[in-house]
Amino acid sequence: NLIISEAMANNDCFWALRYEDWIEIYNPTNKDISLSDYRISDDGADISKYSFPEMTVKAKSYAVITCDKLGFSLSKMGESVYLYCVSKNCLASKLDLGVSEKNKSYTEDGINEYPSPAFPNTYEGYVEYRKSISGEQKLIINEIVASNSTVYPINSEYYDLIELKNVSDKSINL
Repeated sequence: NLIISEAMANNDCFWALRYEDWIEIYNPTNKDISLSDYRISDDGADISKYSFPEMTVKAKSYAVITCDKLGFSLSKMGESVYLYCVSKNCLASKLDLGVSEKNKSYTEDGINEYPSPAFPNTYEGYVEYRKSISGEQKLIINEIVASNSTVYPINSEYYDLIELKNVSDKSINL
């Protein structure tokens, strides 16, 4: 069976996903599985509410679908997401999301500090995700602190900050 392995409801960081809410589906089996046999919903009273776009989740792989393609969005205040298998007439997976912090996802273990759409839900998966979206760009803006009044004082002054991250294996001369 497929499982809902990660979801994000408060996305203003993952530009590769157009800042949309997204849901990650994992296929733990050794065979490819078509999503045509599955439905998804954020409504516990109608767990087979929405159809997936035509796609297959490869064996031991992930599929990430933005919620705009599914016809609903995820509540930032928390809710559950249900994955229903039509042929088996059963709930295949459920993921409970609490109140969503900005740019943090939910997994079965709770809040995930390092979202990793289409990669394992680990820090290493997050690093691999970041590398995958950088393409030829090996230096990325990793974090921005605007209207700073608490982080990294310099001579008792607080400045806005931009953190750059080298996602390559080599040094980069700024």
